[in-house]
Amino acid sequence: LLSKSYLLLLNRHSILRTQFTQALGEEILQVVKKGVKPDFQYQDVSKEVNFSIENYMQLDRSKGFDLNQDESQMRLSVLKLKENKKEFMFQYIFKI
Repeated sequence: LLSKSYLLLLNRHSILRTQFTQALGEEILQVVKKGVKPDFQYQDVSKEVNFSIENYMQLDRSKGFDLNQDESQMRLSVLKLKENKKEFMFQYIFKI
């Protein structure tokens, strides 16, 4: 359900499908894609003994975003920590 909601959000708001490129000339152009692949992942980490949310978040932050390549300017993750405990993470570009 969250993945479908995210896709609807991307399709509704063109700013979330925007990329910047110099591939078509010398000036940087803003390109709005018709559709993008959502960056959403669900991971069951409940059996990983040494799993650390802090390490996971640091690794996710270190990926950054590439405005020329990335499909979306947001990244969503759901981590299953225990049977009835999940962690939701939302990464986005907040400055250019």
